[in-house]
Amino acid sequence: MSGPSTAPPPDGDRVVATIPNGRRGEELRVSLNTFKGKHYFAMRIWYADDAGEMKPSGKGANLKIDLLPDIAEAVNKALATARDEGLVK
Repeated sequence: MSGPSTAPPPDGDRVVATIPNGRRGEELRVSLNTFKGKHYFAMRIWYADDAGEMKPSGKGANLKIDLLPDIAEAVNKALATARDEGLVK
């Protein structure tokens, strides 16, 4: 049995979270992507087309994976502030 692979993942998307957006079947997908050997972190709104198939919208961001720790810190600050202000539980 071999250990975990150290090779980079092949080009493509790896969805790590899906959050329902509550409107017309929309959802926010959080993913790790690889394109031409470079790694990215993405958050994008997906929607159901007329046939019910999920499609990516133009609403979202694709950022260098190096920014992920800074993004996580900023989201945690926003969550703490929203909690302090009673906006979320």
